[in-house]
Amino acid sequence: MGEDAERALRTLNTYKEVMGSFIQQNRGWIVGTAGDSVLAEFGSVLDAAQCAVEIQAGQFLKGVEAKWKRVRKQPGKEGSSPERR
Repeated sequence: MGEDAERALRTLNTYKEVMGSFIQQNRGWIVGTAGDSVLAEFGSVLDAAQCAVEIQAGQFLKGVEAKWKRVRKQPGKEGSSPERR
């Protein structure tokens, strides 16, 4: 398995773990997974909606954080260093 494939698998497993945490915190359980999808069941619609809102908010913040890290690495930005390939 190539380095990129291993990194992708680690990332996918991390996301599933984080989503599982959100689901459990909102009184739900994972029914099944396939690829990058997760099927969860909840005792109430309100629990499901609350979980969805929390997951989306969390993913949004992670996306902002990742973008911030990329911007800081751009040459010419304070505290940045050129990326090596």
